[in-house]
Amino acid sequence: ITNLGLQITTVGDCHAAGADTIVRANVREKRYERFFILNGILEGAVLINNFRDKPHIAKLIQQRIPIDQYRKDLENLAFDITSIPVIS
Repeated sequence: ITNLGLQITTVGDCHAAGADTIVRANVREKRYERFFILNGILEGAVLINNFRDKPHIAKLIQQRIPIDQYRKDLENLAFDITSIPVIS
């Protein structure tokens, strides 16, 4: 969805009961990301003005890639989520 100049994307389950969330944002760039993690697995994500990472995030969710070791990295907006390996 694009609305009011913002590109808003959701992928996966953004309502997973008991999920932890990680939020990272840059107000100046109008960029926001929220990741929903349950038992070390990325269950869903909300992305605002970051459509380019959606395909990779969808693979992480589909393939149920464990991401616990990247948890601290995900808190940093400069971390490139596409550096988390997936099966092509």
